Amino acid sequence: MSQRRSSRRGDARSRATNIADPAACAAIVAAATEEFGGVDVLVNNAFRFDAFQSFEEVDLDRWRKIMETNLFGSLQMTKQRCPPCERVEAGRW
Repeated sequence: MSQRRSSRRGDARSRATNIADPAACAAIVAAATEEFGGVDVLVNNAFRFDAFQSFEEVDLDRWRKIMETNLFGSLQMTKQRCPPCERVEAGRW
């Protein structure tokens, strides 16, 4: 699913993806780079929110899934976004 936002300042697009999947992260950055010529801003707003138990009671496999999304998913998206950013001198287009 993709949503487009336009304003006098420009266009933006949002799309749902699985940030725990490296191929999905690469695909979404490639699509944005193709459509817009690059990614100016990356908002890591995905999270998994499902362990409402005390530490003593929670299943560690559940915590691993949470960390896979909340920590490593955000790192993965940032890593995918870095190569196009490095081609730009001092972060300017």
